[in-house]
Amino acid sequence: MSDFIGTALEYLAERILPILVGTAAFWLVRRLLLRQGTVTEGGRAHEIGVLVFALYVSAVLSLTYLPLLPMSAGGFSFNSTVWGLLTGTYTAGSWVYTMLAANVVMFLPLGFLTRLLWRQRPWQTLALCLAATLCIELFQPLAGRSFDIDDILLNFLGGALGLLLAEGFRKLWPKAADALRANA
Repeated sequence: MSDFIGTALEYLAERILPILVGTAAFWLVRRLLLRQGTVTEGGRAHEIGVLVFALYVSAVLSLTYLPLLPMSAGGFSFNSTVWGLLTGTYTAGSWVYTMLAANVVMFLPLGFLTRLLWRQRPWQTLALCLAATLCIELFQPLAGRSFDIDDILLNFLGGALGLLLAEGFRKLWPKAADALRANA
């Protein structure tokens, strides 16, 4: 039982606390920008959506950068597992497919939320998804993590699928989509 409690506390320290701190920092900066008039406040649904977005961004950053490792532990991988699987030159166990799917699912909320919460064109949402995954991957070796070309491809695919889901949401529930949208 004490091993379980120790593991749970370690997990909380590694993931939950940074997520909450990141969300609080995001929210404080947002409040400051609201006071300055740089951004406009939306309705209740929009503000809840922005809070969910802040939690999501903090969780992604926590997942992709923590725990920080020595820089020498990271590296660059330009060998594509996805390409190897498609061409049949690479075979993998189920854990590889799970990791590939997780990289797609991880960026679904980015495409979905940004398209619904802010007034941007679809190409802007896709550009944001590409820029976000590139930034994450390019800076991961500095945190002792690995740059992986597959992560870029799969994260971008997830963002694009999230965008498509947002478009469907907007068509099926236009009033709810309008409530989520920022004013201005």
